[in-house]
Amino acid sequence: MRYTNPSIIEALCEFQFNGESDWDPTAYGLFYAEIKHDFPNRERRDVLAATSSQTPAGVEHQFSPQPRMWFGTAEKNRIVQLGERLLAVNALKPYPGWDRLRELVLTAGEAYHAVVPGATVARTSVRYVDRLEFPSAGFRLGDWIKCDGEYFSRQLADCTSMAYSRIAQPIGDQEHFLLSLTLEPAASGSISLTLDTELFCERPFPSVKATTDLLNLFHTKIVSAFEACITDKTRASLVPESGGAT
Repeated sequence: MRYTNPSIIEALCEFQFNGESDWDPTAYGLFYAEIKHDFPNRERRDVLAATSSQTPAGVEHQFSPQPRMWFGTAEKNRIVQLGERLLAVNALKPYPGWDRLRELVLTAGEAYHAVVPGATVARTSVRYVDRLEFPSAGFRLGDWIKCDGEYFSRQLADCTSMAYSRIAQPIGDQEHFLLSLTLEPAASGSISLTLDTELFCERPFPSVKATTDLLNLFHTKIVSAFEACITDKTRASLVPESGGAT
């Protein structure tokens, strides 16, 4: 569903490539030449990168420092991240809609394969972060989030200021679903509610373009999960538009 006041603060598609591809640091400059018309701003950032993988003990998270180049639009709300065997496209507020985000992803993917020919995708991830803020007076989580549904327990319903819940589950062949809820006081004095939803797959693909159907599937599942999490009261506050997809 499309909303007049969407709660999405960030949408992200990320690809990790196999370690056998011919990566060269000159790829940063070559990649910039491919995308600079749409992403003129660039800067180097060293980030602590997190990766999730499925193990017999469950989903494990690993963190490692990685140098990356960030290429941004003039408005700084669309970002392409390039690292060694990594490509990510971030859309910040205002959310441009899935069709536009997917277009940016495929364009960035074409640029990546132009400068790193032969690279194959080892991991595909789609992640959405939604944030809502509420007045603290009279706030009750169960009024805004379904705490008797598919994802969250009834014990959360009466939370008024702080809560955390996380779900990790397989949903298919090498595909995994992660959902976390964080409730905490905001600096403004209001209550901040964040829903962080990610689907990832470690099945190989020959290119970013070849993941298009998977990206569409992941997006659809994330939208369905969000709708299953929120109450009609939250939905009304976001102001649904008639027709159209998120």
